[in-house]
Amino acid sequence: MLNILAVTSSGRLIEQIMMLEKDNPYFFHDVPNTEQGLGFITRRTPAACIIDDTAIRTGISSAEFLAALELLRVPALLVGTSLMSRTAAAANGFDAYITFGFPDDKEFPAALNEQLKRLIVPYCTGTAADIPVYSQGGVEVIAIGASTGGTDAIEAVLQALDESCPPVIITQHMPPGFTSMYAKRLDKTTPLRVSEASDGMYIGRGQAVVAMGGRHMELHRDREGYYVTSRSGCKVSGHCPSVDVMFQSAALCAGSHAAGVLLTGMGYDGAHGMLMMKKRGAYTICQDKETSAVFGMPMEAQRIGAACDVFPLDGIGAALRQRMRGDVF
Repeated sequence: MLNILAVTSSGRLIEQIMMLEKDNPYFFHDVPNTEQGLGFITRRTPAACIIDDTAIRTGISSAEFLAALELLRVPALLVGTSLMSRTAAAANGFDAYITFGFPDDKEFPAALNEQLKRLIVPYCTGTAADIPVYSQGGVEVIAIGASTGGTDAIEAVLQALDESCPPVIITQHMPPGFTSMYAKRLDKTTPLRVSEASDGMYIGRGQAVVAMGGRHMELHRDREGYYVTSRSGCKVSGHCPSVDVMFQSAALCAGSHAAGVLLTGMGYDGAHGMLMMKKRGAYTICQDKETSAVFGMPMEAQRIGAACDVFPLDGIGAALRQRMRGDVF
């Protein structure tokens, strides 16, 4: 099922939106305003968002909400009640626009469904059971996320790699100031060249970057190769930096050429981002319960079917090395 957020206080609009659940793999969540919408997407990233133009015009958190949608790359569809709304859609960067003729429009549900399919299909399709366990492409980048107990766990994984490994991007929940010291520690104790991420930094083989505390790190690619951005933003899945933000950027940027690792940590950050990675063909690993200091984040990822494999901590590095050699096990 695909979770879709509807931001509207219109009972009639909600009724027509809910009609689509009957014949489509959608599960709709509705909130009356952008304030509550912001709270929702920072806890759970939806596959798409439907927004009533009235909610945008009157919401006191509208700008922050739209910025969060952009950060998470959530496709957004504006439902307008006037021709003026089309101008608003373009100005605010919405991915699609549709007119709803209040109080009734019999053609609206079908038209909305077509728009949703256009937005969602290239973004994430299928269910976890439909997704191939292994991708066909080689690993070009490794993304690692962790929280409580993660500093030692990440170090253990990096120590099992060598200078020939693809670039590694790391999000460890830490406050500002501590991530720089942590990166310096990893640089000394592991075979990789490790530094704190900076905005626009290119990354190559044998190199790892740690997300700066208080700033989201995202992966990008251009003709010169992979690089990361580092920018401030609202908390996502309860954190900044957020593992979900990093994983989702890896899914969109590297697809089946990425590997994702979710280690020990409290909460659920990273689970939905890892599911997106898997849906895009990436190879995904979760740490097992027995070796996790706190079995929260990897447990949630396993619960929703985001993990291709589950290993004890001392087996994750070996699994990544096999994957990089192209071995399927």
